[in-house]
Amino acid sequence: MADRIRSSLASSFNWFGRAVHIALVGLFLLQYVLWAGKEEAMWWPETVVHVEWTLAVTAFVLMIPKLSWRWRTVLMIATFFVHNALLTNLAISQLPDSFAAFGSWLGYLLAQMTPYVWFSFGACIVYVFANWYAKQKRNIYVWMIATILFFCIRDSFSTLVLWPQVAMVLFCGLMLLILRHFAEFQRKAPKSWEHIAQYPSAVLMPIVMMMAAVVLLGVYTPTIQPLLTDPYTAWKHAKGEAVLLASKGEISDWVAPAQDTSSGYGRNDRDLGGGFRFDYTPVFTVDTTEKSYWRGETRSVYNGSGWELANSERRASVTNARVGSALRPESRIDTSLVQTKEVVQTFKFYDGQSFPVLFAAKTAQQLQEINGGAEPAPVLWASEQSELRFRGERTTYPKQYTVVSQVPIVDEKQLKQVVIDSSLRAALPEYFQLPQGLPQRVRTLAEQVTQDAATPYEKVKKLEQYLNMNFKYTNTPDESKGRSEDFVDRFLFELKEGYCDYYSSAMVVMTRSLGIPARWVKGYSSGTTSLQDEISQGLLGNILPSMIDDSGTYTVRNSDAHSWAEVYFPGYGWIPFEPTSGFAMPLIQPEVVSEPLPEIEPEPVVPAPAAEQEQTGTPVLALSISGGITAVLAALAAVLWRTGWLKRQLRRKKPEPVDFSQRVVIEFERLLRYCKRKGYRRQEHETLRESFARWMAKSRWIADDLEVLLGLFERAKYGKGTVGEEDYQLAVRTMQHLRMQLK
Repeated sequence: MADRIRSSLASSFNWFGRAVHIALVGLFLLQYVLWAGKEEAMWWPETVVHVEWTLAVTAFVLMIPKLSWRWRTVLMIATFFVHNALLTNLAISQLPDSFAAFGSWLGYLLAQMTPYVWFSFGACIVYVFANWYAKQKRNIYVWMIATILFFCIRDSFSTLVLWPQVAMVLFCGLMLLILRHFAEFQRKAPKSWEHIAQYPSAVLMPIVMMMAAVVLLGVYTPTIQPLLTDPYTAWKHAKGEAVLLASKGEISDWVAPAQDTSSGYGRNDRDLGGGFRFDYTPVFTVDTTEKSYWRGETRSVYNGSGWELANSERRASVTNARVGSALRPESRIDTSLVQTKEVVQTFKFYDGQSFPVLFAAKTAQQLQEINGGAEPAPVLWASEQSELRFRGERTTYPKQYTVVSQVPIVDEKQLKQVVIDSSLRAALPEYFQLPQGLPQRVRTLAEQVTQDAATPYEKVKKLEQYLNMNFKYTNTPDESKGRSEDFVDRFLFELKEGYCDYYSSAMVVMTRSLGIPARWVKGYSSGTTSLQDEISQGLLGNILPSMIDDSGTYTVRNSDAHSWAEVYFPGYGWIPFEPTSGFAMPLIQPEVVSEPLPEIEPEPVVPAPAAEQEQTGTPVLALSISGGITAVLAALAAVLWRTGWLKRQLRRKKPEPVDFSQRVVIEFERLLRYCKRKGYRRQEHETLRESFARWMAKSRWIADDLEVLLGLFERAKYGKGTVGEEDYQLAVRTMQHLRMQLK
């Protein structure tokens, strides 16, 4: 009766271990499904649901005990088609009346379940294979490490957040390794396993508690900001390029409640700050001949917390932006020295989008087409701000328009020669404006940063580089660290982190404090082309930027909403600057004309004397002969070793044991060295019998083998030839079994 109960307990424990193994494999595979569901346009939501149900149904069928594989396969196929039929609302027509019509009837059913049925079928096959594959520790290690590496790399080089998947993969992998360890322990030490099977809680409870503590600690540990920049971002920044879709879209524990919004084109600029969540919803596409920032509105008055229009700007006259007519340039701005490049852009907006302006690359020159010419354009041109304003009281925002811009060519050599005349303060007073309450340390910092710069342009570049390199970009700045009432002062000296509004505002205020006219601009950054999206979502990153042409169709999202600075240089107009860390403004540089290299006549080749040729060739010939001899000898040694002749010659040099007693003693000494490597050490003060007694008390499952080996060793060592061939073979088998248990 006791044996029957013990056998029943062992059988139940075995089934429980098998069920847990199947469940862990399914949970492991589920992480791939969750990852696929997060990838944009990779799997449909319906596909994810079908595959999840397939994993659940397959796990249930695999867990059924005492079922042959034949019936298990039939049941799996039946449940597979049933759950797919239910999920796809399968319409079953009249059953076929003949065997010939059965194929057409089945094809009709499969067509209704396509393509989900094939995803489900693949998931089922993968589940069965993975359940078999995870029966060995080595395979579990390979699978777990490869998956974690893949998820970590995909997480780092995309907008996806895959940390929950990494944690669950680690948990499943460790639990599978524990189950494999128990399975090997049961095979190697059946007596000890019987004791564990009768009292499983003594072993399982500590393991479950430890794993639960680790998981809970990982889940509820507060998010810690990284101390170092990841290699990909650092590499992109070193090249002066923006990091495409760098943020994960997560928000930290603290944000300003009033600013806890999604990213997008802001309407209110009077009070800047707080945090936001990244929204990657597409807003528009722009087909352009040159990559650019898409300029929207400008602001000139800094009020200490944000930006406003100056009174002169509010009263400035506006004109109708007639399609096909040239737009009037700014009247107070001198652009007589600047060279420009014509850029043609066609904007196409997604449904439901509306803005107070029409976007364009700097600076708009002509509105070529709007909505295909189907209706008049309710667009106004504010020349003093270079803004295309949309007047949409009675009409909806245009779905499409084409605009031509004249983008300045930034020639740094010429800009370094520009001098800012004090008379500009009277002509452009709003672009020098600073609030009376601006802290003095903001002005002092601007002077310190630019003290080594000789010209206005060099000073502005110094400010741009200082902000770009010394402040951390984050969409959730910790405003609780701020005490100053001034927005820029709080960013520069207290927060020291923020996003584009912080950087651009600081850039404009610091530039004005140096007596250089500047204004704040908002719009959208360039967006990404389909090629850039593929590169940024892959594992290679942007390793071949030269292959990406600046022209093409760019997709612009809410997350691309951006602000930057424009600085006025007489003769060259408004030049844009990008102070935000991680961003790089596309500027048109003057073409570099390389001077032709002077022609160099080839020197005549004088043949060397015969003696020198022989002397030079001799070492080469010697090395060739030496290398050939070495290769031949190595090949000969390999052949001899392969055939076994060299092994036999080496073995002859070793003294052969005289009898089986000596053989047992030699094998026993090898076993002791193996045991030492496995942690079973013999102390110097112990006899061999005392060491074995201590080992048997420590590991009861090896007691039988140790007793057999100890008796054989003592007979072989002290019995004067009483060990025969059968005893030697028994010793060898016992040693092999002991080694297997100690692995």
